[in-house]
Order: sequence, then C-alpha cells, then structure tokens
Amino acid sequence: MAEHGAHITTAAVADDQPSIFEVVAQDSLMTAVRPALQHVVKVLAE
Repeated sequence: MAEHGAHITTAAVADDQPSIFEVVAQDSLMTAVRPALQHVVKVLAE
C-alpha cells in the first residue's frame, strides 16, 4: 500500500537547491558539532 503513495512524498522542487529548513538545520548542527570536534582534536593532540 505504501508503494502506491511513495511518489507523493518526493520533492516537487529541484533537489540541488536546499530548502530554508535544511539550511537552518545544517547551521544548527555545525554550531553544535564544531566545539565537540575541536575538543576531540585537543584531547588527541595531548
């Protein structure tokens, strides 16, 4: 039954251009991940 409605969930816009929600999510993720990665590098460098 899900295979009949699978085409409905695909994006109608071009896939190469991210939506504003994807841009905000990526920015928020990098804000959280960058300090963690910097800490890992600092610990490994010791």
